[in-house]
Amino acid sequence: MPEGYEKYGEYIMHADMKFDEGQEISLCDMYDAPAFRGVSIMIYLETEEKVKHAFKVLAEGGNITQELGEVFWSKLYGCVTDKFGVEWQPMVME
Repeated sequence: MPEGYEKYGEYIMHADMKFDEGQEISLCDMYDAPAFRGVSIMIYLETEEKVKHAFKVLAEGGNITQELGEVFWSKLYGCVTDKFGVEWQPMVME
């Protein structure tokens, strides 16, 4: 585990399920994170500029949960709930 995340070493944080026709479901959870009920949509984009644009558009009238920044799984990641109450997680594809 990356530095600062050692306490999560015994837990499953992220899983991908891939199907024959190209469909994919990604699941993630954090052991002691606040409970989240619903769906969070992850968007994998090719460039930092595209992530910044998507984040800005989704944040208009919405609520930023996590500002854009580097995390151990992506060089640019953020979390925002749009004005309709849908949570989005745009990130740079690694």
